Amino acid sequence: MLKKTWNIISAVAVRVILMVHCFLAVWRAADVRNNDLYWLMALTNVFMVAEGIFRIVKKESQESKWFSPCILFYLAGTVPAIWILEIDRLEKFTEISESANITNAQNEALSAIRGVSLPVKLDADTWVSVLEQSMLFIFILARWMLPRGRITRDQLSQLLFVYIGSASDVMELFVVFEEPEIRSDLYLSYATLAVWSLSLIQFCLILTSTRDIGGKVVARETDLEAEVPENTPKGEEKEEMPSCCDRVFEVEIWSLFISMFLQDGPFLVVRLYSIIVKGVLSYGILFFTAKNVLVLFLQFYRIIVICKKINTIGSEEEDKPTPLKDRKSVPPAKKASKQSLISNIGSTSTKNSFLDP
Repeated sequence: MLKKTWNIISAVAVRVILMVHCFLAVWRAADVRNNDLYWLMALTNVFMVAEGIFRIVKKESQESKWFSPCILFYLAGTVPAIWILEIDRLEKFTEISESANITNAQNEALSAIRGVSLPVKLDADTWVSVLEQSMLFIFILARWMLPRGRITRDQLSQLLFVYIGSASDVMELFVVFEEPEIRSDLYLSYATLAVWSLSLIQFCLILTSTRDIGGKVVARETDLEAEVPENTPKGEEKEEMPSCCDRVFEVEIWSLFISMFLQDGPFLVVRLYSIIVKGVLSYGILFFTAKNVLVLFLQFYRIIVICKKINTIGSEEEDKPTPLKDRKSVPPAKKASKQSLISNIGSTSTKNSFLDP
């Protein structure tokens, strides 16, 4: 009972944090554009509330094992708001460049809503940076606080470290906006924002794998909604030989492909375009481009290692002798009849005594 109560509190708290941050981003976007229609982006919070009620009532506060709908609804409302803020910042940069008038940035506060306002004043660039960077911290905090469901604490800790690394890489992409050649190119700026938005989809996915020390796949027998036990005795674990589907849908391979196609690959394309076409040769661009290339090579190397390991495990399991396979076929012994038993007995007296009732 206490566990269920804690799961409900955690699920509600995470969704409240996500909705508050989404509300602040939309609030700032509506202020910048001075248009109340932008408040419609906050309607995604309604879907988040509906999803939270469904999780608490129908799923007993347990989250999905592979996908997080609440993070998706959060992104659907927050990412467009950040796009508006970034575009507004680029437009202001273009105006300042064309007018050649350098003015000091002024601190701005959020407009009051029915007399309610926040006592926070920041300049336009700081508002965007705070909302972007806090969003990535919220991803990690939300995943940590959400009920674990069918993933173990060991898997959750691995996932959190992956999130921290991915979040830092995502923030590094905005280094390109520090270059005037990129800020002045509106289409390249849109492409950079599109690549950044694409990379955020990986935070909706929960990809972890469980393997024992020997590298064999361990399948734990648990109910769909039950949490995975932390320490399952060795005798109760069910070992399965990797099938064809296991080799194709190896979880770690898919996580590597997702990282390559949603983050590292597109990031490298944007940076190479900035270097080759725009001629940007700053230290930040060159350093992160070299890092991108190295990470992609390491990911390809890891995929090759995993494929070879799976094939090796599969061949070892197929060649492993089993008691039924190696047992020699022995013909069943014939049942001896009474007459044969009598013939084997030497003495007549023994025969008579045997035949006597």
